[in-house]
Amino acid sequence: VELSPYNADYHENLGMAYYSRNDLEGAINEMRKAATLDGRNSEYQKNLGLMFEQSGHLDQSVKAYKRALETNPRDGVAHALLGRIYFHQNLYNMAVLEFQKALEVGGDEAATYILLARSLSAMGRVPDAVLAYKKAIALQSSVSRGYGSNVMAGAFSELGGLELESGDMAAAKEYLHAAENITPDDTRVLHGLGLAYMAEDNTRKALDYFTKALVREPQNDMIFADLARLYEMRKALPLAIQSARKALELASQKPEHIALLAHLLVKDNNFEEAQVLLRNAVGKFPYHAHYFLWLEGNIYADEKNWQDAAASYADAVKEAPENWGYRRDYALMLEHLKQKQEAAYQYKTALKYAPPEEEEKLKAALKRVGK
Repeated sequence: VELSPYNADYHENLGMAYYSRNDLEGAINEMRKAATLDGRNSEYQKNLGLMFEQSGHLDQSVKAYKRALETNPRDGVAHALLGRIYFHQNLYNMAVLEFQKALEVGGDEAATYILLARSLSAMGRVPDAVLAYKKAIALQSSVSRGYGSNVMAGAFSELGGLELESGDMAAAKEYLHAAENITPDDTRVLHGLGLAYMAEDNTRKALDYFTKALVREPQNDMIFADLARLYEMRKALPLAIQSARKALELASQKPEHIALLAHLLVKDNNFEEAQVLLRNAVGKFPYHAHYFLWLEGNIYADEKNWQDAAASYADAVKEAPENWGYRRDYALMLEHLKQKQEAAYQYKTALKYAPPEEEEKLKAALKRVGK
């Protein structure tokens, strides 16, 4: 470099030498010089983008990848790298466009399909994400004649999770078991298999997988919460309550754990503790107050305490006036209290917000109160 300071290749080679020694600052300086000396070489810009990315300068990385694409718009790798940055910045629409372009100009790559699938999933485009995952798996299978890579284990696990959410338990188990064969100690995979078997009422296998998952990650509140639901299915209320308490202990900031514990306490006829738990939650989580007030109303209703149930439901309606379910339950309590005129008003208002499939039931309730 000292003898030929204007030779871009020499600066690139020196930059890569710095890079191999984890000297990112030196590597970036030399790669910048190479890119300045030969602006037509997209490889310099790609390397510069990678170095910026690893140093945490994502905005600079995006600029470098874009300059590489200005020089060579059909560089599939540059499109994929740019898409990866957008993905990590939660710019999923832009990430999808870059990954699609990478596949179009650079050919099919399993890794690109996986990133495309993750972006689509984050956008809520689940069917498209499933197709992308399946394409990645098919490509990897044709190349390696098997599923023996940790990268593909992640793809199997994520695809299994999407199938789990969609309700296809057979497909979920197929993909999650494939992931388990590669990474048998992956907590996410074991947890997912537990959920799949629980959805099929195979509580014995579900318990086996939840237990394995907790051995590997004993502080995972979500597994304890699902374990509580599993014990409830097995009619083991003491164990269900114990697991729900553990979930809440590990993540006291999660309202869903409070709701779960309250639900189980009610099933165990421990109304007093459930009421105290929910009343405290109303003050602690004002954003979710309507839900906790509704749950409190359910407890009073189970006790046939129509007056207090109506008061709790009324408070829930005040917090969430467009929730048709809260209004329906409030109206039902008013019926019990012989307040038919106010009940009719609540049923009519609920009808404005209710989904079409609930309209006939609400109309029948209105007829019942003489309106």
